[in-house]
Amino acid sequence: MKKFFRLAAAALCLAQSLCAAAAVPPAPRPPENAQAGEKNALGWYAPKKPQKNPPAAHPFTESEREEWRESGQADGKRAQEARRIVESAAKGNFRAEALCVVKVPGQNAKELDFGECLLSGKQTAPQGTVSVETDWKPFPKMNEADFPALRREVETLLSGQFVPGTLPMIDNPRRGEILQKIGSLCGAGTTPPKAAPPLSEDVQVPELKKRLGGSPSDNLCFAFLGREHAGLWTVKVFGRDGDPIGQYYCPTANAVESPRVGRWLRRLSGTEQKEPWIETAPSGMMVLHGAGLPQWEKSSRKEILKIFADQLMEALEQERSAPAAAPGTPKEAGK
Repeated sequence: MKKFFRLAAAALCLAQSLCAAAAVPPAPRPPENAQAGEKNALGWYAPKKPQKNPPAAHPFTESEREEWRESGQADGKRAQEARRIVESAAKGNFRAEALCVVKVPGQNAKELDFGECLLSGKQTAPQGTVSVETDWKPFPKMNEADFPALRREVETLLSGQFVPGTLPMIDNPRRGEILQKIGSLCGAGTTPPKAAPPLSEDVQVPELKKRLGGSPSDNLCFAFLGREHAGLWTVKVFGRDGDPIGQYYCPTANAVESPRVGRWLRRLSGTEQKEPWIETAPSGMMVLHGAGLPQWEKSSRKEILKIFADQLMEALEQERSAPAAAPGTPKEAGK
């Protein structure tokens, strides 16, 4: 009986050994006809073990480090130069509204050659060659005309009730109020009627810094523009080295000499009887005197009023673009 149990135990151990051996896959064998030196095709799936110590990155050369140090120093130096120029321009409570590039002016220059405008607010900065003075006093008294706002008020003035007749005639009970507002939009003064917000130092410095990085041989200066007097730009010019070059004055883009604005306003009140002009009838109604207006009919009212508004604004533009009175010549006041 004991012999039987010993044989059964031996058989069980043998069966367990065979099962364990079957669970382990056999190692892949290279094909028998593989050539010498040929890669084992069965080993492609085996992942490569990562290296414990990867090769060190290539160190930067000393010349590269030196170049970076010099670049950082130059960048910091340009930032300091730009800030110094901006602070110099702001002296005397000057409020820069535009920053432009100009060519270096000659001694006692009467012209400035404006190039790229780096920063500009609502006002249009000068472009190209502009006549300038070194003092604002030779300029006649100036106004700043807000042309879009004036156009809107002129259209409001002409939006009265249709009155039949041989000439265009309208009735607007708000005539006096609107004429007063138009006059205020053309009001002259020693300071701009609406001072634009100045450019902040944090905006000026980066733009100036970019241009300082250009070629040192560039024949360029930097012009800071602000309106200290109505209708006039004050232009402060600085060199690339931060030294002041000069201070100049020139008219703004929307500047109109006060006498010329006065003539245009008198067209609206009827005291300047030059087409286009508005006659005030005894009844208080407005009679429109324009050049070549179509026949006055209710169906064509809108078209005629637009033509007349165009003629009025064109007359103001002609006054603005007419040659300014030369310094020292008799002024047009009283005309």
